[in-house]
Amino acid sequence: MLVLSAWIFWNGLRLCDRVNLQCRLRGMPDGVPRGLVIAACVARVIPYIQLLAGPITWLFVAIAMQRTVNRIVELDARTTSERVAPVDAGAGVFGVRFPAVQALPLPDDVAVQAEAEAAAAVTEQRQRR
Repeated sequence: MLVLSAWIFWNGLRLCDRVNLQCRLRGMPDGVPRGLVIAACVARVIPYIQLLAGPITWLFVAIAMQRTVNRIVELDARTTSERVAPVDAGAGVFGVRFPAVQALPLPDDVAVQAEAEAAAAVTEQRQRR
């Protein structure tokens, strides 16, 4: 039971911290109240209270987490619509070098390229005949 109790605290608080870190990286305020997660964890490990207050507090935690993740995704969808310029091959952090990062093709570009390749293959087969 002790291991399960520790896991509930570790898992809940770690998820809360990671979601809030993603908010801070994007210049947003913390979206998930850490105190609410702690209250939900405490309500989950106390006998008899876990039957009544546990599900209710975890419901509020889940709602706060989902709203925050949705806001992060919406913000990323708006800001990453432009293509990112490739990074130099020698760029690195703390002396660690990374390979050059290329911009990924958009799904529309991949579809157009696949259609062009298919059309080229068809015309090539026709020319062989």
